Amino acid sequence: NERLASGMRAIPDAPTAALNTSASIARMIERVAADPTIDIDRMDRLFTFLERIKAAEAKEAFTVDFAAMQAELPSIDANGRIVHESKNQNEPAKLIAKYAKWEDINDAIKPILARHNFVLSFASEQPEGRVAVTAILRHTAGHEQTASLSLPLDTSGGKSNPHAIGSS
Repeated sequence: NERLASGMRAIPDAPTAALNTSASIARMIERVAADPTIDIDRMDRLFTFLERIKAAEAKEAFTVDFAAMQAELPSIDANGRIVHESKNQNEPAKLIAKYAKWEDINDAIKPILARHNFVLSFASEQPEGRVAVTAILRHTAGHEQTASLSLPLDTSGGKSNPHAIGSS
């Protein structure tokens, strides 16, 4: 078993058990739907129950694959540099910070995400004087998690709005 080899605890065929549960409930709903005496409220409750079970199964699959994926995620070199250029020619430029570049991060994590059934996307908006970015980590089973960051626009140095957004 791959999960045992990687040091994770064994989960007895979780995807198969989940499919059996969902399939059993779907068959039950089909039988109930064929009964003309069943009212719409009861059918609605059954569909709601099925949706809850599928959401729980999707979250479980997300969690299992996320745990396996974390073990493979690499440390990324800080190839980016923020340098303060001195206005005085006699003073050298100062390194203010190092950071990992998005292109380096993306190149390193993309195949790992795919191997573990994940896709990463981003959404952004510009509320008054700010830029907000939301990262969305989706799993093929349907569960997703989001994380958002809102920053003020970087208007230093007389940047235009598009440059201020990109700099933030």
